[in-house]
Amino acid sequence: MKERTLSILILFFAVIFLISCPLGYGNFGLGSEQKLVARYVCMISVSATTFLLMQKIISSFFLPGRDGMSLFHGMRLSAIEVLFVFYCIFLTREAREEWRAYINKKKSEVN
Repeated sequence: MKERTLSILILFFAVIFLISCPLGYGNFGLGSEQKLVARYVCMISVSATTFLLMQKIISSFFLPGRDGMSLFHGMRLSAIEVLFVFYCIFLTREAREEWRAYINKKKSEVN
């Protein structure tokens, strides 16, 4: 998933949360079944927003900042590889490509 897609999904689920929460917990003349559905949608959207925000934060650690360095630049190669393998499922496409290139660059410097 790309960074832009991730940002759009975060916004989408946040808006869904802001709409469904008052419907599920407020008094808008909805029946009990509609309120129950709105509460489930609220819970799902809050969970999705939290997961996507976590993914964005983890990916930002791996992407270079304004100075061209990320949080993990300068670490030992073995530590970087372990972190990459552990966080790979949470990374966006750009962060994965950046870190694969960085790890390959470090490996070529060592050899």
